[in-house]
Amino acid sequence: MRLRRYTLVALALCTLPAGALAQTLFNAGGLGAPIEPLNARVRGVGGVGPGMFDAMLLPGEPGAAIDLVVPTITFSMQPVWGAYSIGDSRGDLQATRFPVVGLSYPLGINSIVMLTFGGVFDQRWAVTQNSEAVIGGQNVGAEDRFVSDGGVSALRVGWVQRLTAGFGVGISVGTYTGQVTRTFTRTFDTLAVANPITDFTEQGRWQFSGPLATVSGVWDPLDIVRVAATVAWSGDLKAEPVGMTDGVARKFDMPLEVRVGASALLSPGLSIHAGYSTADWSSTGEGFEGVNTTGKATSVGVGIEWEFAQFWAGPLPLRLGYRKTGLPFQLDDEDPVETVFSVGWSFTLAQVGTIPLAGFDFALEFGNRDAGALSEDFRRLTVTFSLAGG
Repeated sequence: MRLRRYTLVALALCTLPAGALAQTLFNAGGLGAPIEPLNARVRGVGGVGPGMFDAMLLPGEPGAAIDLVVPTITFSMQPVWGAYSIGDSRGDLQATRFPVVGLSYPLGINSIVMLTFGGVFDQRWAVTQNSEAVIGGQNVGAEDRFVSDGGVSALRVGWVQRLTAGFGVGISVGTYTGQVTRTFTRTFDTLAVANPITDFTEQGRWQFSGPLATVSGVWDPLDIVRVAATVAWSGDLKAEPVGMTDGVARKFDMPLEVRVGASALLSPGLSIHAGYSTADWSSTGEGFEGVNTTGKATSVGVGIEWEFAQFWAGPLPLRLGYRKTGLPFQLDDEDPVETVFSVGWSFTLAQVGTIPLAGFDFALEFGNRDAGALSEDFRRLTVTFSLAGG
């Protein structure tokens, strides 16, 4: 039993599914759907790159924690509701991603160390399809269910240092981790035959590993402007069969990703943000059979934030954003694209001066994905909780 075999079976099942439990059925292709940094502030303004004014813990963006001068813990979660269509078939989507967790501690006024853990590729989904099998010359109803549970995550340690009043750098190193279990089960309608038929089940499990590193730069040329850039490097992502799983270990050549972003303050309480990211996935597809990549995948995002009132212990911002993201693995020889409009807001529960000590950030996204015969419409809620102090 091989990883590629499960992928091909999944794509075959996706042609006429009866129901799905997933954030997206595009997870069935290749390594799954990439998980962008889960932070409600960034999601609310359509962010795809660094460069926001607010200090925050963001996996893969060590520069985002610059000026985070108090010990901080943060975590995020992200439920999704939606619907998909494949030709004449329709169904619902629903799932929740594992939270992202981050910890930071200041070494001084200008230096911060951090630890983050979060998803990189999401492969959690399930598809069910009704079918028939001929047994003893008799048509017997059956239900086929394919379940993929797990994904690829990253554990990172990082450090960010403000070198001058207007410039800082951040670095992080880490490792890929995580497991994926894929199970195919066929259940027969035993009422239609004289003797019960045993269910058929086949399962495989893979463990992921590999090194990764990130370098960020943050530049404030003016008090009202911030520009930032991040280069994210990855070594080979290794997928190794676990236990009795049939198959051989595989390596995937992960791309170098470049992300840039900028923010500008238009007036007190009103700012804009724009970001861009790009990565070439061409070499990654060489680790698969029957799965094609889109080549260079890019993302762009723009948004606005307006602190229009005070609520509870701090400002009440309203965020609006737009983002267009290319996914790395093709479906029906077409490039999947995700388009999202977002709205976000925050509640500060406790604050000392200008430093928030506890609060929630929310982002609600309305989006769609399209490629080949598969189309999805979804609503995605991101909730981030931060607690600071010492």
